[in-house]
Amino acid sequence: MKDLFLSILCILFSLLVFAQDQNEHEAMAIKMLEQKDEVKAIDYFNKAAFNYWNKGSTSKAIECFNKVVDLSGKQNNKKSLASVYNNLGLLYSDIEDYINALSSFKKALELYTILRDKQETLSASYNTGMTLQLQNRYSESIEYLNKAELLANENNDLKLLRKVFASLAESHERSNNSTMAFTYYEKYNAVDKKLKEMEMEGVKQQAGMEVAIANQQKEQSDGALKETTQVLRQTEDSLVLANRIAREQEITLELRNAQIREKEAQISYEKRIRDVLTYSISILSIFIILLVYLFLLKIKHNKILKSKNIQIEAQNAEITLQKSKLDRQHKNITDSISYARSIQNTILPLKSVMDQCFHSFIIYNPKDIVSGDFYWFSPCPSGSNAFYIAVVDCTGHGVPGSFMSMIGSRLLSEIIIINKVQSPAAILQQLSLTLSKALKQETTDNNDGMDVCLCRVEKLEDAYHVVFSGAKRPLYFYLQASRHFDIVEGDSCSIGGRSALKSKVAFTDQQLEMQSGDMLILSTDGMIDQNGPDRKRFGTPKFTDLLKKFADQPIEEIGDSLWKEYSLFVKREEQRDDITVMGIKLM
Repeated sequence: MKDLFLSILCILFSLLVFAQDQNEHEAMAIKMLEQKDEVKAIDYFNKAAFNYWNKGSTSKAIECFNKVVDLSGKQNNKKSLASVYNNLGLLYSDIEDYINALSSFKKALELYTILRDKQETLSASYNTGMTLQLQNRYSESIEYLNKAELLANENNDLKLLRKVFASLAESHERSNNSTMAFTYYEKYNAVDKKLKEMEMEGVKQQAGMEVAIANQQKEQSDGALKETTQVLRQTEDSLVLANRIAREQEITLELRNAQIREKEAQISYEKRIRDVLTYSISILSIFIILLVYLFLLKIKHNKILKSKNIQIEAQNAEITLQKSKLDRQHKNITDSISYARSIQNTILPLKSVMDQCFHSFIIYNPKDIVSGDFYWFSPCPSGSNAFYIAVVDCTGHGVPGSFMSMIGSRLLSEIIIINKVQSPAAILQQLSLTLSKALKQETTDNNDGMDVCLCRVEKLEDAYHVVFSGAKRPLYFYLQASRHFDIVEGDSCSIGGRSALKSKVAFTDQQLEMQSGDMLILSTDGMIDQNGPDRKRFGTPKFTDLLKKFADQPIEEIGDSLWKEYSLFVKREEQRDDITVMGIKLM
């Protein structure tokens, strides 16, 4: 209890000191104004505004920045004005005041254009386009984003260009221009792939340079050893030649002095012996000294070569160790994700349980081991002869998408089974609000959500009553008696996101009367959005044509036939998204 009290006191003291620092900046700014020093006043108002911003006092930060606008305007300081308008745009965006945010970003863009600051003009164009997108003014958003695309290309700013392509794709998609949306999605994928390839190429080049340097050092050492060995051989040949010449001179001398030796007898003989011995010893000494010097020189070069070989072996060992470490880390990550898949599969309903209510086929193919898609089933908790079936597409795929799928499954169970909400539209409305609160989207940058196709199917005496509600997903159905195939479109809003909190999202229930033998198809957009080798999408028309074609087959064969056609279309093209298709035939 004492420790808790001390902690609270420390926090209060820190907040008090921070508040004093903020007030001191603002007080200094006012003091500078009184002293007619507007330049320093601008600096202190800026500092006060950033302090308020960091504290979360948005209104105070805006007030200080507006004072900077007034002072900078008096001094005609365009650079300061442009920077402040950009900051005001970000602040207004934080509080979702998009009208003032748009006005501020446009003013910043105009000033940066005059200043010919390409990088800041690019940033201001992007911010303006994104603000218009948040206001659902998509055609205007596209105009500014196109300008940002042009500047990003001029600056060769691939990272920002990737963001611009993603935003353009979304604006075109919201404008129902699927062709342009797909084009920009492709551009986004191409730039994203290029950035990843550049990162990988940098790693490969670094490793290649290290190996090349090590091999070059080894080759230089081998060359030096070879050169030294050649010098030793030449020296040995020279010594043999010198010895041969000396021997020939000795023989010549002996022949010339033969008569003198005979006359001088023993004295001359002894003298010649001493001369020969002295000369021989001198040559032998020189030869031995030279051999010793060359031997020591060779030992020195061998030590240098050995040292360099040890360094090269150490570098090779380090490279091998790093590669082994990377391989091990990759295996550990893959094993962990594979185990996560087995955990994620526990939220999926058992086919044997669903077969008690209807016959079905299921195509469930994650993009990256774990999936952002999931399908969900539950008998009606009220005890009536009804059940709920849903197919859900969460934001993202892989590990992030799998977390979203776990959350979505839990929330569906809570709303339907525990809270016993019956209307599909009411279920989706409550799911949207609950998900947004669960992800704390009112206070964070998180804007994740999910698209849902949800049906409540109730068996009557001689028919089935189906209630459908969709969040950006349609329902496909086939009536066996009339051989009629049709689509029921869902609502245009998604589940979750900040929009779920600031406005009341409304979903609608749509009714269908069906008979035994009729079929419902629920799916995510993974299969429809997949492209083939020619960059064309699989598409809704092909998807629906194949369902019509296979509709009279046994339900288990429909899934196999659909997947076979999909595989022939895709060939070896990389899968873009998680794929889930579920077909149920009423018994």
